[in-house]
Amino acid sequence: ELPKVKFKQGKRFNRDQILSEEQVLKVINQYVNARYRIVCLVSAFSGLRLKNVVHLKRKEVNLKSGWLNIEHQSKTGKPISIPISPTLRNVFGLIKVWPMKDEDRFFPDLKEKPIGVQVGRAFKRAGIAWASFHHFRHFAACQLINNNVPLEVVRDFLGQSDIKSTQIYARLTGETLQDAVRVLDTTLTQVGSH
Repeated sequence: ELPKVKFKQGKRFNRDQILSEEQVLKVINQYVNARYRIVCLVSAFSGLRLKNVVHLKRKEVNLKSGWLNIEHQSKTGKPISIPISPTLRNVFGLIKVWPMKDEDRFFPDLKEKPIGVQVGRAFKRAGIAWASFHHFRHFAACQLINNNVPLEVVRDFLGQSDIKSTQIYARLTGETLQDAVRVLDTTLTQVGSH
């Protein structure tokens, strides 16, 4: 049994705040400044926080082995390894000039604050006023959870040590819940049939 999560007032994350892939891609492609689009895509398909994406180094991305190996997560300082999906591999393919040295950053000229502000405005223009850059991380987590990935795996994917933190993302779409109740509709459970 998983422990209950206590929410701070105003920080509630609910089913209405689950972004679909269509919404995420629409915001990124139609509303986010072109200069920041790849940063947003990397976050959405890796679950990485903004600071980790902006400071991503060449040596942390291994397309050959298919892993992101982040030395220090921005929030916890702990290392994290994330498998590179085919979608994320394609995102890295959008980067025109790859850094040559291991210590070089993919986005050396970008800073976190302007990206965060601009992405927040992009979400507002798209009619999703409550969303921010961090919702790309929420999107990644919800995609995993709503596709039957166990919460413990999502915790490891996000690099969280406490499953209570992961539970914040444990929101299921209405469609997922509707699919779940179908297991209750068997021929043996038909009410009124003997």
